Amino acid sequence: MRHFFPVILVGIFLVVAVACCAPVPGHDPAAAVKALTIVPTRVTWCQDAGDGSDAGAESNHLRLMGFDTEDGRGERAILSKLSNYTKPLLTPRGDRVVFSNRQEQKIYAVNWDGSGLRPVTDGFALAVWEDPQNSNVWVYVGTTATNSMAMFRVRRHLLDQSSVSELVWDKTLVDIDNFQLSADGRAASGQFPWPDCGILEFAAGAAHKFGNGCWPSLAPDNSYRLWIFDGAHRNLTLFDYATGRRWVVNINRAPGIGGFEVYHPRWSSHPRFMTMTGPYTVGGRDNRIRGGGTGVEIFIGRFSADFQRVEQWVQVTHNTNADFFPDVWVAGGRAAGVKVPATTVAAAPVVVIATNRPPVARLVLMARPVELSRIPSPASIAPYRRALIVNLYDVERVAEGHYAEKQIMVAHWAIRDGRVLPTAARDKTKTYRLVLEPFDEHPELEGERLIMDSDEFRLPLYYEMER
Repeated sequence: MRHFFPVILVGIFLVVAVACCAPVPGHDPAAAVKALTIVPTRVTWCQDAGDGSDAGAESNHLRLMGFDTEDGRGERAILSKLSNYTKPLLTPRGDRVVFSNRQEQKIYAVNWDGSGLRPVTDGFALAVWEDPQNSNVWVYVGTTATNSMAMFRVRRHLLDQSSVSELVWDKTLVDIDNFQLSADGRAASGQFPWPDCGILEFAAGAAHKFGNGCWPSLAPDNSYRLWIFDGAHRNLTLFDYATGRRWVVNINRAPGIGGFEVYHPRWSSHPRFMTMTGPYTVGGRDNRIRGGGTGVEIFIGRFSADFQRVEQWVQVTHNTNADFFPDVWVAGGRAAGVKVPATTVAAAPVVVIATNRPPVARLVLMARPVELSRIPSPASIAPYRRALIVNLYDVERVAEGHYAEKQIMVAHWAIRDGRVLPTAARDKTKTYRLVLEPFDEHPELEGERLIMDSDEFRLPLYYEMER
């Protein structure tokens, strides 16, 4: 029996490995994705082979993964050797993946089938873009400044001749997520640095701030439509260059997310499709993203034609490992049957957001807290230095305005300037007079960290005005 023991162990390992990437019985993710996008679609990401907590892809226990609607293989490893594969990016033709190795501070490229692995250049790969004039493919490379997130210079290198390079940006620091270019290559989304988010206009050397937040993303056409991810990790605030309008699109109520936090939001190669990861249910209540979790999967969403909402979602991955940093390539950029009006502009944008809006309906009520979010320590929310917490209240009496529900979710400030406020804690035995306005009517809060322990997501969220 001793002679068979190693064989048995190998067999067990193979069974477990297959189970980690096996699709749900009776479910065909490739067909579901194809039904969403209409045309061939590929997805790449890094998968945590460890405890699932490496949402920032900083370790050496990652696999480089791929998914293709056309090959019948489902989720598969492009490179199965455990290493560091940070922020993998599909080339504009979908035939190669470019990724960065944080430990080596080098950029690599590999063919979609896993062959042809080769170094490209030193630095961190921020974006891959194809010049529409001559079909040259460029890798936009950041040089690390004070930490692994902030880059003090961006150069672009030809993917197939990396010795050919030119300076793109050195006016501000630029963070790694998300640096995405417009189709004409004149502008990019960026954090310059976090939490300032907006559009970088290369020719003018101008950084146009739209707001505070994280994971800004620029539509891959020439509309210069931008989003900023909020500090609650639940919503996108979209900005329309053509009209100067802004609006909020929720993304954490997708089927399979359950209202929990999501992360890694990114526009695909087609303006109607985006990707993200979630749900984040494991980590500390003050920062679940850091906890990751083996239940974190990859999702693709399709925006409605007017970009006011995500009209349909598909869960791409179904496995027992945590999946991070997805990038999605949709064949042709504009899928048949999913029409997006072409938009061109003569120059990169200088956006003016309308500030005049109708008065907000104020709500005044007496309420008693029944479910309290834990007040985090200032260190636990770093790099944020401010945070709001959300508590659930029983409504005892409405003194002003109209509110029909018996309970209400209210956000109030708990941490400012790295310090816990004396008004942060609430007492379940006391009744409070709350002066409230809808949270979504306060765009200045979009980039702030929002802590909510409750899983009660059906109620609208209100913001307690300063006392």
